[in-house]
Amino acid sequence: MKTGAEPKMSRYIVAFALLVVYVTGSVLAVKWQGEAYRDALRRDRLAAVASLKSREKAKETTIVAKATTVPASDPANEPDTKQSTPVPATTNTPIEPQTPAILKKDGAATSLNLPAPLPGPAMREKQPLEKDPFWESPMMTKVWDIANLTPQDETRLGKQLNDLVLKFERRSNDPKLIERAEDAAEPYVNARTRKEIEYTFTVLDSDAVNAFSHPGGYVYVTKGMLDWLGEDQSHALEFVIAHEVAHVDLQHALTCLRDPELKRLELGTLGQFLTLVFPRGYYPESLDSQADTWAYTQMTRLGRSKLKTFAFLRKLTGFAAENGFVEDRAKLPKPGPNSSPLDTHLRAHPAPRKRLKGLEAVTNLAPQPPK
Repeated sequence: MKTGAEPKMSRYIVAFALLVVYVTGSVLAVKWQGEAYRDALRRDRLAAVASLKSREKAKETTIVAKATTVPASDPANEPDTKQSTPVPATTNTPIEPQTPAILKKDGAATSLNLPAPLPGPAMREKQPLEKDPFWESPMMTKVWDIANLTPQDETRLGKQLNDLVLKFERRSNDPKLIERAEDAAEPYVNARTRKEIEYTFTVLDSDAVNAFSHPGGYVYVTKGMLDWLGEDQSHALEFVIAHEVAHVDLQHALTCLRDPELKRLELGTLGQFLTLVFPRGYYPESLDSQADTWAYTQMTRLGRSKLKTFAFLRKLTGFAAENGFVEDRAKLPKPGPNSSPLDTHLRAHPAPRKRLKGLEAVTNLAPQPPK
């Protein structure tokens, strides 16, 4: 009997051992799968948070004026929320009824497609729009009295615009870059007409080749611009900064915003800068011609050669050819999570070749090919 029981007992021991191995393996497998699942959830959560942040940033940087052109006789129509496409200014062009703004210079009417107005109160009652905290903030909804702006008012407006710029762009703290910008700017700030406006120069940590300014004496140059213009091209940098100082000194941005047609856009003053001046440039084109001429005149006064005064526009003409905006203002890119409404300002100027020819005509220089 003993002999028969031992093999049976051995089978039980083997079975038990296999069961222990199976259970242990199952526990380990479940534990591993659980950890993998939790890790996947963690990654998904991080991805979702990143996606949410991207959408929030895209929401902040997307410059979309929601339009409405609903006829009174047809209340069933939906308001048009498409972003308008900027077109270059042309004279004596029939004005589209949806998004006209007339800018008059020397008696000539200029047609410009701007973002159509936001829906008025009656439309909001029919079809309420989701409120955006950014656009509904007091800073963005305030309408400044541009027609009667005092130097003190302009300084306060400039401070708010600077705060707005730094919401979209990061400031560079590289002392060498800041010194380059300020050294290039000094003689042109000293030449300004409106001495009551103090100037602040900021280098933006952006790879975009860009420079812009706004009322209150704020001038911005990107790291991308300073990298593109090497230290041996200080004369080209001088032209860029002199051009921007001219825009402030000659009040070009304020000239744009004094157009009465802009009031129907139902945007605050900062909103008009963010949707019009920063991403689309100045209209009419004569404003940029005036800034180019001012820069040329001041550089010549300082003894810069004609070759050096034209160096930047010639270099920019080549850059435009390489980047697809040689004949006209560059088109606005589609807004995205990594885009900024400020990045396109330089590209939204009149075509560099047109600016170059215009300045050559003003200064009676024979046209020369870009280098």
